[in-house]
Amino acid sequence: MLALIGVPLCTYKERIHHVPEGVLPSRTIDDYLARLAPFHAEMEVVARQYDVFDPFKHCSRLPQEFYERCTFEELCKIYGSSIFQLTRPQYELFQNDPEYSLVRKIASSLWRWGCGCREDEWNTIVDTHNGIRNFSFGLPEFEVTLTYTTGYNECGSSEHDRRIFLDGVFGFMVHYRGLHVMTIGFSIAQGRRLLLTQVQMKTEKGNRFLYKLPMPYVEYAIMLMEKFFPTLTLYLVDGDSVVAKYLPQYETSLKFLFESTKRNEESIAEAFRINASTTAENRDLARSLAYQLKRREELPKDIELTRACITGLKGATGDRVRKTYLLERGPWRLSDKDTIEMNRFRFRRIIRV
Repeated sequence: MLALIGVPLCTYKERIHHVPEGVLPSRTIDDYLARLAPFHAEMEVVARQYDVFDPFKHCSRLPQEFYERCTFEELCKIYGSSIFQLTRPQYELFQNDPEYSLVRKIASSLWRWGCGCREDEWNTIVDTHNGIRNFSFGLPEFEVTLTYTTGYNECGSSEHDRRIFLDGVFGFMVHYRGLHVMTIGFSIAQGRRLLLTQVQMKTEKGNRFLYKLPMPYVEYAIMLMEKFFPTLTLYLVDGDSVVAKYLPQYETSLKFLFESTKRNEESIAEAFRINASTTAENRDLARSLAYQLKRREELPKDIELTRACITGLKGATGDRVRKTYLLERGPWRLSDKDTIEMNRFRFRRIIRV
């Protein structure tokens, strides 16, 4: 059986819960201050570092033993409340453990797509977390996994397969009979907004599975997001803005590739010159030369691919992208009044008619 791309949604077993609006999440942890009492001396040392010390906001500086006794939800509330980065063990946990990483990525999305304050957006994190945990494509033979961007990027290469590019923070990887066939990309923005940034086929042709969908695939994706994220306001990316953003990026990349080709040839020539002037074995030079020779083979392919992307965006691909996100049919339309612009994309609110 083929390995699916991304994290299976069944991985996310933990749950988090709402807090009263306007309340710092860490303040809802039971017996919080009482549980810090055994660490009085350590807390005094921490408190002396601040003019005004608030253990609920400076919670990233608490003793390690305290963290080790916290539940998943309590650690997530601390992560969502602290004004500083957590200490190393907890930082690594939110970087590497899939369940904690999901909370980190939702909080990161709120920041990268609108600079949302964590303590004000905790309930948005909860609703997004629930939506992702419960998400399903709803049809036999289809399976969905989750992927997201590397690091804290608002878009870019996927953490689980660098060949997959996401136009937002998250991507639902839709697999049909074990093969990745569709990406539903989205981000969570400040103000309880879900930005649908990408509904994209893995290949342009041969998508025979589409006949199994009860409606066109973009509309089906909207229906699913509306179903599993009912408390968030849905926005759809504008196709013109997608083309306008990526076309100059590809043109810049092409220029960089030509410059890289020139530098690569100069490096190869220099390596041969140095090698000819010495009889001593130079392993670093050999490794460098091997890398440069490999790049000599790769660069023409990269240039050809980038040129094809530019040609496509200026022609058929660009037209297809624009048409994909028009919503001219079905029960939804795009609002002409409620539009937002973030990270060089334009979005329009999805409304029912």
